[in-house]
Amino acid sequence: MKRRYLLRGVYLAFGIVLCIAIVILVRIGFSYDGKCGGFFPGMVAPNPCSLWEYLSGDMLVLAILLAVTYWPIALLVLLLPPVVGYLFDRRG
Repeated sequence: MKRRYLLRGVYLAFGIVLCIAIVILVRIGFSYDGKCGGFFPGMVAPNPCSLWEYLSGDMLVLAILLAVTYWPIALLVLLLPPVVGYLFDRRG
């Protein structure tokens, strides 16, 4: 039995996640001002850093926030397209 729709669902789920990650990276990249840190102004002063350090630090914070706070939404985005594809394969 071919699993065309299941594979399309998996590709779609990872494509959605990839597109979201690219949009977030571009938005973070446009806000780069040459300094990292300073999230808590009373504790740490912003320090000079490279674009890579800036992007990786912010993406890490967003990934942790997503994993802790918005995990049901992330799980839904990752699982819904393959489940729908599986149901279409079963129907056919």
